[in-house]
Amino acid sequence: MIDQCCSRVRNDEYAPMIIDIKIVLDAAPFRQHYPNLSQNHLTPTEIEQEEAFVVAAPEQNVYRHASDKLELVAGKWDMLRWHVGLTAGDVFHVILYRIIAEPTGVQLTTIPEMVLKLRSFPVPDMADPTRYTESQRVDAYFQCEVEGYGTQCYRLLFYIVERNEVDGSFNTVGYFSWKSMIVIREPQDS
Repeated sequence: MIDQCCSRVRNDEYAPMIIDIKIVLDAAPFRQHYPNLSQNHLTPTEIEQEEAFVVAAPEQNVYRHASDKLELVAGKWDMLRWHVGLTAGDVFHVILYRIIAEPTGVQLTTIPEMVLKLRSFPVPDMADPTRYTESQRVDAYFQCEVEGYGTQCYRLLFYIVERNEVDGSFNTVGYFSWKSMIVIREPQDS
């Protein structure tokens, strides 16, 4: 049953569930859609709702996603981890630099905070792609804990960096703002 909480209880202690949320966008058309991109992180260019979408894994009790609205079941103190990614391409990179919960009368989460974490990833061996080696890189995301249930709007602030394909240097394309809505439902005991 989808309403069941996925959080686990071990030795009478609460072990929070981690819910990975990904904001996905296509950076390439931004220059066309927004000819005067902000170069100031304090006044980002606001993008339209349909320019990005938010997803989470279905096993994380997701009711609705792949739009600007995410609806899921989460227990108190479950951890929401916000990642951002692109639909395709190596030329652009997107970096989330702040998440602001906009007031709706109820604070559903703690204040989202940035986390930088060194993680291991498998990299296929070119001589034998069925084998891999480990590689490490820094993973950046925001995280917060669930404190309540209901609906909350979030303003996600990010910037896009373009890599020069000739010399490999980076250049900031612009600073952006996008609104997303999250609905957190309380788990139902079965």
